[in-house]
Amino acid sequence: MKVLMISHAGVIDENRRRLYAMLKLYPDLDMALLVPAFWREKDLKRNYEAGNARDRLNLIKGEVYNNGNINMHWYRRGLREALDDFDPDILHIDEEPYSLAAFQAARVASGRDIKIIAFSFQNIYKRYPWPFRSMERYVLERADYAITGNADAISILRRKGCACPARVVPPGVDTSIYREQREREVSRSGRMIGYMGRFIPGKGLYILLKAMTEIDSDIRLRLIGNGSEEKGLRQAARELGIEDRVSFQDLLPHHQVPGQMVQLDAFVLPSLTMPNWKEQFGRVLVEAMAGGVVPIGSSSGEIPNVIGSAGLIFQEGNHHDLAARIRELFSDNALRTKLADRGRRRAEEIFSWESVAAATYAVYSELLEEGNSDVRCNR
Repeated sequence: MKVLMISHAGVIDENRRRLYAMLKLYPDLDMALLVPAFWREKDLKRNYEAGNARDRLNLIKGEVYNNGNINMHWYRRGLREALDDFDPDILHIDEEPYSLAAFQAARVASGRDIKIIAFSFQNIYKRYPWPFRSMERYVLERADYAITGNADAISILRRKGCACPARVVPPGVDTSIYREQREREVSRSGRMIGYMGRFIPGKGLYILLKAMTEIDSDIRLRLIGNGSEEKGLRQAARELGIEDRVSFQDLLPHHQVPGQMVQLDAFVLPSLTMPNWKEQFGRVLVEAMAGGVVPIGSSSGEIPNVIGSAGLIFQEGNHHDLAARIRELFSDNALRTKLADRGRRRAEEIFSWESVAAATYAVYSELLEEGNSDVRCNR
């Protein structure tokens, strides 16, 4: 089984963890990854990071135009050469179908005996202007399978006319790091809730501050992150009279997240659905579960699907409902223990790199099953 993936995110070694897990688990898999030689992000230039020979991943560096533009970058050199030289059975396009890179890949693969996998994380229906609308239609018409990062994205693809098989394959998390942190002596107060991420309107942090006024005064809140709302959040904490119960901490380097996460008793993600955005996944919820921390999330977007039965859900935008869920959790130690145990199992069984690798490999196998050659979207 030969698979070529195209992904600008793959320029960073950390973003290849699913592929490394697949290659370790499945000896019959021969995989190549085409990435840009570097990728620009705002003021940061991310250079290509080499892999390790033992990982068996064939890394191919390409040259791209419009570097740093997710939707409008395309390969000046490397794509056609990779298809010619590697000759894959499957082309896995790890770019949104309305992007120029996805369109280019589908066009270059046209006429070849290659199965095409499209990918999408988009969970709000958007009718894109030309040429994005035409590029998206072209990719979806030629896809043999669609992998999405959340359940709503499948509905969006169906609405846009994609009739091929589709499956949710969530982002992965290195659960082993959190398992190691749990096994160390963890100092927990028993009364600490937290949030990690961006301080922006869509994260609903004012809802969380208001909920704090309706719960026991010995429960504290730790907000870890940064963003445009920080000044307003500090002021709101003062005006609500909870300043002494709320602490702010700068956004952590990713390697420090596990150590901080396992110190919490509950993690809250109070996201709000905005006109042009709703929570697409919420990886930090998985990190909380992997660390044995009970997640409490709003009903926005993919949050309820990520948490499942391993945490508590409140009506988005309703601080009274959020406060009720926090009181419920902290008034019942048995419930907190049960949900923490469920969360650890859920993180391992669904969101670990090994589980995500197995789900991806299952798609590859289904595509190449004998007698499955008629599985296509619209051709």
